[in-house]
Amino acid sequence: MPHASRQTEREQDDTDDGERRIQIQVARCAAQTGAAVLVEVMLESTCSRSRKGPHMLLQLLLATAMVVMTVLIHLFGLAVLMRVLRSHTRMFRRFPIMPLTLLLAASIGIIAIHTLEIWFYALVYLRLGSFPEFEQALYFSTVTYATIGYGDLVMPHEWRILGAIEGAAGIIMLGWSTAFLVSLLTQLKLIGHDWLGESKVTPHEHAAGAHNG
Repeated sequence: MPHASRQTEREQDDTDDGERRIQIQVARCAAQTGAAVLVEVMLESTCSRSRKGPHMLLQLLLATAMVVMTVLIHLFGLAVLMRVLRSHTRMFRRFPIMPLTLLLAASIGIIAIHTLEIWFYALVYLRLGSFPEFEQALYFSTVTYATIGYGDLVMPHEWRILGAIEGAAGIIMLGWSTAFLVSLLTQLKLIGHDWLGESKVTPHEHAAGAHNG
């Protein structure tokens, strides 16, 4: 009897040990599975953030560089235009139609500067693959630069910040050009000039003519 009792106890202990081992293995598997799932979720979240973070940062860096280039192009263009207008003012000062010629030349020069900036953005869009054709890139760049915003053609989602910043830069450049034209007209005293009217005789000139007569 004692021997049978001891054997029964051993079998019971073996059974308990087996159950404990199974429970431990199940717990280990569950822990490993949970850890694996957690690691996978963390990796996916990290990868998602890394994809969004650097891409947005790249957009901001590229947009900043393009704004700086646009400002430099505008500044250099206005400086060259002002120099050309001053040199031609000295050469053609005797012509009576000179004020109209200066205004026309300044307007054409400013339009050329804005055209260069719009084409610059369009080439960048085409290089990034945002549009399949240059005509589409140029069209979008033009309506965005002038803040028209038809909405029939939009930038891809991954580059839309770049297009939005072009609109902000464009309206500032247009305001800068308007201020330049007003300043030019003021300096050349063309605002109150009667371009198409006949020259009026001042009282001093009338008195001098009467005295000579």
